[in-house]
Amino acid sequence: MFDLRLLKKADPLVVVVMVTLIAAGVTVIFTAAGRGVAQRQIIWACVGLLIFVAAACFPYKKISLLAYPFYGAALFALVLVLVVGQIRHGGKRWIEIAGFTFQPSEFAKLATIFALAKFLAQSRFPRESWKYIFVPIGLIIPPMALIYLQPNLGTALAMLPMAFGMLYLAEASVKKLAVLVAIGCLALPPLWLEMRTYQKKRVLEFLPPGQRKLMLRFMTVKEKQELRRKLDPSGKQDLATLLSTMAEGWNSEQAMIAVGSGGIFGNGWGGGEQTRLGFLPEAHTDFVFPVFCEQWGFAGSIIIIFLYWLLIWSGFRIAGGAADGLGRLVASGISILIAWHVVVNTLMCLGLLPITGLPLPLMSYGGSSIVMTMMSLGVLEAIHARKFYPLSWRYSL
Repeated sequence: MFDLRLLKKADPLVVVVMVTLIAAGVTVIFTAAGRGVAQRQIIWACVGLLIFVAAACFPYKKISLLAYPFYGAALFALVLVLVVGQIRHGGKRWIEIAGFTFQPSEFAKLATIFALAKFLAQSRFPRESWKYIFVPIGLIIPPMALIYLQPNLGTALAMLPMAFGMLYLAEASVKKLAVLVAIGCLALPPLWLEMRTYQKKRVLEFLPPGQRKLMLRFMTVKEKQELRRKLDPSGKQDLATLLSTMAEGWNSEQAMIAVGSGGIFGNGWGGGEQTRLGFLPEAHTDFVFPVFCEQWGFAGSIIIIFLYWLLIWSGFRIAGGAADGLGRLVASGISILIAWHVVVNTLMCLGLLPITGLPLPLMSYGGSSIVMTMMSLGVLEAIHARKFYPLSWRYSL
């Protein structure tokens, strides 16, 4: 079932960029969180490398045969985490097995990509029909809802661009997709009502003072009281005054200071007061990019962004050269998902988006994230390698 000869046809650019980003992430994690955390990240990267090789040597068409069971297992894991998951930072997102913890949401993203790709590649519904769109939307709603309940709004919303991008590339009706986008915009007010208070606080920190007061009208008395306690534990100021003087938020402000303090060429490895003195929270996870910017400056950040661009471009190039529609859609879904994470995380760190908690692929600390990202890149390599072999052999794998 596995054929190591396929590694000879692996795209070297994907491998080089992947290893470089992992190495850059480990150096940042070492300075931000210490040797022990960096060592754990190296261990996870080694596990991810084994899975990367296995995925690259495994026939992705056979994976598609298990796409729906894979998807069902992901839903079961998402339900399980809500029942027996560990609570960290106010969210129930982790399951522990034999001393190891992982996030089912990372597993669910790749499983959903395979389920969507299989349906879109094999569907007999006319591409201009609503059924061709509604079934994929029905596939993403359950994982989105379960991830949102953790709560993990950022990861839940990441599935939307992935799904719509795959539908567009599968030649679904653009007009019907535009109608769904318009309906989604109309659904934003109800989404605000369902958000937790800490999530609303992040949005309010991002908005100008005038819009903050407008959004305040759509909060309950209990939420206003909780928000006031978060902004002023002493209780001396009224909420209107607090909203007018509210800054961007500690995390966002410290991230932007870290980015700016790096200057053109940075403070060098391990340098920078924001990281060294502990001003930047979650420096080794959500805010690994500002730490890198503080150490290596604008020049270093441009290199990192260029590497991510190369990785995403390689993904879409592999999608364009795929041997079949299934491979094209899977590669496109993976590329869109990685691109979304990179764009949202970097803009979040620059204060251009609210804090969402999405990790930076391959660089942020986290076993689930790095392993599933490397597995996804291994699938890209499998799709890339298949086009070099005769059709009779390629489809018999």
